[in-house]
Amino acid sequence: MKHSRRQWLIDRQLASVGHELRDGLGDWLTRRHNRGVHGQGKMARKTLEDCGVPLPELRREWELQHKAQISVRAREYSVNRLC
Repeated sequence: MKHSRRQWLIDRQLASVGHELRDGLGDWLTRRHNRGVHGQGKMARKTLEDCGVPLPELRREWELQHKAQISVRAREYSVNRLC
């Protein structure tokens, strides 16, 4: 078999494999998303339920922490602007 013929055949085979993989990419992404995001969400909800602290209290604490972090960032930004 000539070199150019062998190269052409390999190119065709690789193109075929590439098309098959591309065609299955949407299904693969959906499976990864469902296992990842939904699975992590379920685990997080279970952890929150098992911790024994009421959800409104956790939300309130998160809000206070969020405000404190924003406040620190704003202060750091204004200090850095002065330097």
